[in-house]
Amino acid sequence: SKARYVRRQLERQLGECDAWRVRMRETLVNHERATLLAHKKRSAELGDELKAIVAERDRADAQRDALLDAIDEMQASVQVLEDAMRDHAKSSSIAPDGRVNVAHAKKKKRMDDDHDKLLAGIEDQRAAIADLDRTIAHLNDDREAKEDEIKALERRLVELLVTQQKKLLLILQQAADQDRAIHEDPPADEPALDLTSPHSNPASFTTTLPR
Repeated sequence: SKARYVRRQLERQLGECDAWRVRMRETLVNHERATLLAHKKRSAELGDELKAIVAERDRADAQRDALLDAIDEMQASVQVLEDAMRDHAKSSSIAPDGRVNVAHAKKKKRMDDDHDKLLAGIEDQRAAIADLDRTIAHLNDDREAKEDEIKALERRLVELLVTQQKKLLLILQQAADQDRAIHEDPPADEPALDLTSPHSNPASFTTTLPR
């Protein structure tokens, strides 16, 4: 009878809906699961590595700024000292009576020594800045490499999500095609189920379904 046919159709569709739900859940949960987990782990690692590089770069920049400030101070001291040395050189270490002015000679030597130390200190600071510049350059290269790897991971994630979406759309299309086939090709002796027909009354069949 028509009621039995309706019941079989509905039971079949319910079973198929369950199967489609299982396939969709399998696609959502397990599609490239290992790859996604590895991506998540590596992404977190890269984030931590990038933070460490940025922190180290900030420290190197701060050290470089401090060295530049120290050089400025030392250069200012050199300028002051050279002015004093020129003033000191205007007088001679030999007194008019021919005696050696020991204090004058000692002061000149002390200023010469201080001048040499300041110049050596400036060179040391400049060498330290050169080392820091090389360190900063390496850190910049490392940061760029990490950022490129992060971008590559993001592209891979997009590809995985697109593939997952295509699989879901395929499942939905297959479900729609099968549902359409059921309604378009009923048994020859039984009419197709059309719940949208104004002449059908689905409520009249529900009492025959098992509860």
